[in-house]
Amino acid sequence: STGAFDQHDIEQVLKKLDKALWTPLHCISNYPVSIASPKLGYIKHLKRTWGSSVGYSSHDEYWETCLIAMNMGASIIERHITFDKSAKGLDHSSSSTPEEFVSLVQFSRNLHRIISGDDPRTPNQGERLNLQNLGRSYYAKEDIAEGVEICADQLVLRSPRIGLGEEEVLAYFGQTAIRSVKKGGVIERTVFETPKEISQSVIEFARSRSLSLPVRFHDFDKLENRFPIGRFEFHLSFGDLEKMVDLKSISRKNKYSIHLPDYINPTQLFDLFSPQKDQSQASCKALDRTTKFAKSLEDWTGEEVPIICSFSEVHTTLRDFYQQHVDLISRYGKMGITILPQWLPPTAWYFGGAAQLNAMNNLSDIKEIKNHDLSICMDICHLCMGEEVFNFQGVDVIRELGPHIRHLHLAEASGYDGEGLAFGQGDDRNRSILADAMDLKCTKVIEVWQGHLNSGSGFASALEYLNRQFND
Repeated sequence: STGAFDQHDIEQVLKKLDKALWTPLHCISNYPVSIASPKLGYIKHLKRTWGSSVGYSSHDEYWETCLIAMNMGASIIERHITFDKSAKGLDHSSSSTPEEFVSLVQFSRNLHRIISGDDPRTPNQGERLNLQNLGRSYYAKEDIAEGVEICADQLVLRSPRIGLGEEEVLAYFGQTAIRSVKKGGVIERTVFETPKEISQSVIEFARSRSLSLPVRFHDFDKLENRFPIGRFEFHLSFGDLEKMVDLKSISRKNKYSIHLPDYINPTQLFDLFSPQKDQSQASCKALDRTTKFAKSLEDWTGEEVPIICSFSEVHTTLRDFYQQHVDLISRYGKMGITILPQWLPPTAWYFGGAAQLNAMNNLSDIKEIKNHDLSICMDICHLCMGEEVFNFQGVDVIRELGPHIRHLHLAEASGYDGEGLAFGQGDDRNRSILADAMDLKCTKVIEVWQGHLNSGSGFASALEYLNRQFND
């Protein structure tokens, strides 16, 4: 500690120390150090003088000062701990409680991510969700017939933002609609522009690589007609579970999978083992409704219909978490239902906010998956996001879990929170992971964000990209 000494004394001591064995700590020897007195800039000076790692010995009144010290270059933080800041003695007022230490550790572990972002801006998935749900786009105020010239008086601006926004729609005023739009219908580019045709070679490539597209009940027919690739994954909302589709409207020629909703209502996650009884009961109801739909779809098509689930809540230990879910999967497996847990991101964008996840996304999960011989859905985007947070190599995870990967979700990522990016727009490191994933013999669902809008223009671009990159 350098506390209470001047520069000459400090330098004389540093000359006698081995850099491999010692780390000098900047320190102000007051008890406590007031908010205006830490002189944290000295950390940078000390680091230049010493030529190696330095730290900070904190006697600060506010533990948060340590966060600034970390940002200034301190790699070690020394801080005293106490159970009572008002206790007698010099150190207590300049110490932290155990609760404050927990906060200090949480911040220190995430500091490099907190101060990241010195590069072109990529919104995280939670922001995209909020922009969609809270933002506004144009809708038809009245029925608009094909061939009619579009003007502002025919449109209304409202949420959600799934069509053309205020800036985008200006370019189309005065143009004629190439298709009709019902009152309340969203104004998309396809009102003015004919979607690009998908070539037969791209369709054949998608079929040969078992590529699939996510669909909702309301857009399934439109997307199936435009993309006859033979595989589709129904992404259900909790509202969809109340109004299951008529199976006669679903082609028997395709292969299907189902993605269980992440939510059971507007405020609660799907969580079968929640200590909150209403949440666990509603989750069981959602799973039972989904398995009923899956079984009916299997009987209708004669093909297996796996259910993809996000199991994200750890209530006790990771071992208990896996045992609970393995027992659940086994129980439904005896009824002929395949449930595949999904590999998760380090951060989930639940309800437009951010939640740190501690299961199905880390190296410790690999051991549990292999020990339980568990079949999973690997999400490549989530895997790429986890590389930076959990310090693993995505290609190693793919290769190690290869025999357990029965299903894939495909999209690119940027950093640890840029999710669902179009192919070619993510980090360079994504490419090798995607290449390994494409070689796996299983269904691969394209999950680029908002790929279904504008008659599936995002899906079309994704299929064309994959065809260019991986059509041998």
